[in-house]
Amino acid sequence: MHIKVDGWSWIKLDELSEATACVIRRKLTLVESIKKSAFTHRAYQEKDGLLGVPRAFFRTSATVDHDVVYKASSGLKWPDRVKAGPDDPWASAQDGDVDELVLADAFTGEKSEDFFSKNQKQGIGEILKTLGGSTVGDGMAIFTSEHAAAKVCLSIIKALKMRTLVLTPPGTSMAMWRTVAGRYLPDAKVGTIRRGERELEDAHITVSTLDDVRDFIAHDKVRSDEFGFVISHQVHKMDPMVWVKVVPFFSAAKRLGLVDPGATFTTGLSRVYRYHLGEPVFCADPDLETPKVRRVWSTWKISNWAKVNPQFVSKQTLLDHMVTSTVYNQQLVEQIVQALTANRKIVVASERTPHLQMLKKQIETTWSGAAKTVDFMIHGMSSDDIAKAAEANVILTTYAYVKSLPEIPTVDTVVLASPTRDPLPIVRVCLSRHESKKPSVVVDMRCDDIPVCKDYGKSRDDAYQSSFGSSNA
Repeated sequence: MHIKVDGWSWIKLDELSEATACVIRRKLTLVESIKKSAFTHRAYQEKDGLLGVPRAFFRTSATVDHDVVYKASSGLKWPDRVKAGPDDPWASAQDGDVDELVLADAFTGEKSEDFFSKNQKQGIGEILKTLGGSTVGDGMAIFTSEHAAAKVCLSIIKALKMRTLVLTPPGTSMAMWRTVAGRYLPDAKVGTIRRGERELEDAHITVSTLDDVRDFIAHDKVRSDEFGFVISHQVHKMDPMVWVKVVPFFSAAKRLGLVDPGATFTTGLSRVYRYHLGEPVFCADPDLETPKVRRVWSTWKISNWAKVNPQFVSKQTLLDHMVTSTVYNQQLVEQIVQALTANRKIVVASERTPHLQMLKKQIETTWSGAAKTVDFMIHGMSSDDIAKAAEANVILTTYAYVKSLPEIPTVDTVVLASPTRDPLPIVRVCLSRHESKKPSVVVDMRCDDIPVCKDYGKSRDDAYQSSFGSSNA
């Protein structure tokens, strides 16, 4: 096995934790079996306190094997923006100089300036300045919100008019991209590559995971000149040894990597991605609020009659007991009602949809003040239903759907209704600054008498500490 390397990105070992250095070494160590003998190949170097990572991952291998594709949409007509009808009450917003980068204002009935914040409009301009034109373009962009990143990228896709491949990590990211595309670019065809099957051969946008596309390449089910634009969503979380086999295969002229804030500090491999994609061309406005964390100590415990050892209870078993507990749900609803009394706009997140359904009934039964609305925002809802739910005083959602939540700047309270180790994706929902909102608060339900709940709570405290600088409420 020959590892071709034309240069190295050198990282000081004293800048990395030992755990991070071990992860890098493990990911860049390949084992090949030939006639029952194992050969180990190390695609890294170490000398003088430096860790060297190969930087021959990206553009060089792509351009050697095939010509770069600038226009990968032959035979596929890109649709024009939907136009407002003469009888629509918001038709006046459709004047002649509406910015082409605004995608679907006639679809949602909002004015053009409502779609993107000032910072996002700036990002669209900066990214297009790097990727636009007839030259090869690479870049990285840093976003605090995955929903905002997808929305901005859809505007870039529309402006470039290139058939696009979006590579995402496994999990809910693929569903998030499809949801956001359906809302902000409803007149484009969006398909997927997953589990060996392709949806829509003539899609304008194809969403897939790195592993699924690798399998398609191995079975000759995809052409190298099929896409003109490749987006690597959360590129810093992707396996570099798979990334190097997938992305250079495509002759796409435009490539964009999307990363989270602080990604450059969590992995030395980010330097490799920066080498191939360039320095970030845009960083989303980091001007976010620091929330207050309100820890609510629940008295709920797992019933003595349950045949469960609280010391070793699994999360699924814990949820089975927790979400059906009258005591726990009553204490949870009390916190939501207190927030309603203070005229707050609330997002409640739970692991399970049936739990949200029970909470909705209990909130509506308990609340006795002026009329307030409670609505769901979960997978499977239409764009119209999502837009309606965004107006509710209490929005009930699942942790799995958080990445697909639309931006709602007026949300000032987040309630963690079931245990989670990583609260930051849902907490970010309430951190945007808005002139009419109250200071942000996170209501963190704690059941520390149960060991597994205490462990989850410690993980959340660590996340608050690392992100906001203090674990105190």
